[in-house]
Amino acid sequence: MTEEDREWMFPGGRRKALTLGYDDGVLQDVRLIRMLRRYGLKGTFYINSGFLGRESIHRGVDHSCPKPEELREIYNGFEVAMHTCTHIKMAQASDDLLSQEVEEDRRTLEGLVGYEVCGLAYPCGSYNRHVVDKLRQMHVCYARVTEETEAFMFPDELLEWRATCRHTNPKWLEFAKRFLEPETEGLFFVWGHSYEFDINENWDEMERFCEMMSEREDIWYASNGEIAKWILGQRRKGQF
Repeated sequence: MTEEDREWMFPGGRRKALTLGYDDGVLQDVRLIRMLRRYGLKGTFYINSGFLGRESIHRGVDHSCPKPEELREIYNGFEVAMHTCTHIKMAQASDDLLSQEVEEDRRTLEGLVGYEVCGLAYPCGSYNRHVVDKLRQMHVCYARVTEETEAFMFPDELLEWRATCRHTNPKWLEFAKRFLEPETEGLFFVWGHSYEFDINENWDEMERFCEMMSEREDIWYASNGEIAKWILGQRRKGQF
């Protein structure tokens, strides 16, 4: 193996990386995090700080959010990132509202979790080129969109980061099996909302996925932010 090949490796000399991302910051995250901890998986939770402590129903299931003082304990060991303060459609927002929603979300979350919050997921997948430029000016490191690649690829633009698939994609477990094949390399990024497991009554499917992915020496388990910072480091070396 050449030195150039080594530069493309994930930490630990691995050729595969797995990351998960879940939106909205709802109480079902507690159950999901318990499961992820049990299997040693990692990920990022995108939170609307303006909704913390709110009780609500969405699509027939509980969509209530943790209280602010519960945030650090619930998400301990996982990355917390922005989802705007009140889940606005960013492509439709004025510059003033956009800045307010992002900066207030970041400031509130950082105060609650005690570390720098650097990533964002676009609520409802709403963004455009102007929004991307604004986020760059606000020094947001990465932002996930809702479109899927259905592949194990790296993002060309970290502020328009497309995941491999959503966990509601009917083929997502097929992608998981393909990812585990010895010849497969790259990044497997799954996203969704934890309350969808209540809607679809398929927590068992998520557990099967976790079992498949756990305790693999060939996989780097990382948060979205860890992956983003690794990619930026590779690009500084002239990779990607």
